Amino acid sequence: MIEARSHSGKNIFDRLVRGVVGRLLLILGFICYIIFALYPFDWDPPRGVTNGAEFLQNGNLSFRTAGILCGTRTPEWTKLAMETGGLTVDLRVRTYKISQTGPRRIFTQSLDIVKWNITVGQCEEALVVRLYSPDETEIRLLEFVIPDVFEVDVWRDISVHVNRNRLTVDLEGVEVYDQALPWKDPLAYWNKNYKVALGNEHSGRRAWLGEIASVKVRIGEFEYDQLRSEEMHLPAYFWSARSAPTIGSAVQIHFYRNLLRDYIANFICFLPLGFLIAARGSGRGQLLRAILICGFASLGIEVAQICFVHSFPSIYDWGLNTAGATTGAVLALLAGKYFQR
Repeated sequence: MIEARSHSGKNIFDRLVRGVVGRLLLILGFICYIIFALYPFDWDPPRGVTNGAEFLQNGNLSFRTAGILCGTRTPEWTKLAMETGGLTVDLRVRTYKISQTGPRRIFTQSLDIVKWNITVGQCEEALVVRLYSPDETEIRLLEFVIPDVFEVDVWRDISVHVNRNRLTVDLEGVEVYDQALPWKDPLAYWNKNYKVALGNEHSGRRAWLGEIASVKVRIGEFEYDQLRSEEMHLPAYFWSARSAPTIGSAVQIHFYRNLLRDYIANFICFLPLGFLIAARGSGRGQLLRAILICGFASLGIEVAQICFVHSFPSIYDWGLNTAGATTGAVLALLAGKYFQR
């Protein structure tokens, strides 16, 4: 009786997994994950851009079209700001266009549009200040909006002050914003390797149209002229891409989702795929074949995410996909041995 049940179970296993049904389930699984990873399929691949930034005869930096002035190394004031817990960014700027959203970057110390230490930008008439949050799952809470700052072709003197527990903003020497920070000493958690960019993000996707007369960073008695610093570079061309995927990118690029749920989903999605691929094969290569197929499929999807607006590539997603596929493949081997007894 036990042998008959085992034989019956093996027949069901073969029909469901190794037959047409298994093939259809495998195809459907890959299609579902592609939809999960790339939806809503807004195509926006990286592109090369001629730098529209230029220094005028008066020494000001003008952005008539998309451009960038980018740092070649981490500014020397970063370490001091992290140690003291405070800094001031003084800007003298004017906008060429009010209908700029994003916000468009005037000054930023960051890696790309979602990984920053500090960002000062324009969103229509408002000034937007963003600071890195020590709580990586609530990064959006450290965005501060100061309304009615910008007018077309009107010069503004702006000072952004950050200390251990407060953010204040001065406009034309008058304090117009004062806000307690949700976390004490957020500068201590900054990434010490991020570089400065003016007029855009390092990834080239937040171009600001306007003119900069002065950018200075003050920490105590020290003052740094960021606009005219030797570490700043005006390239002839730059790449415009949404994000700059890195090994450590997953924590911040997924700020719009629950991290644990995202990690679990990436693991579980590839578990049945690994199971089906391994179960459909035979011999010692079953496990390796499932890992390679799923690993390369996941890698291809992560690379493709660079070209879609609402998708963010992450090496953590690839690792979790591969781990899920490996787990599924091991379960398939165990199931195969059970039904072959």
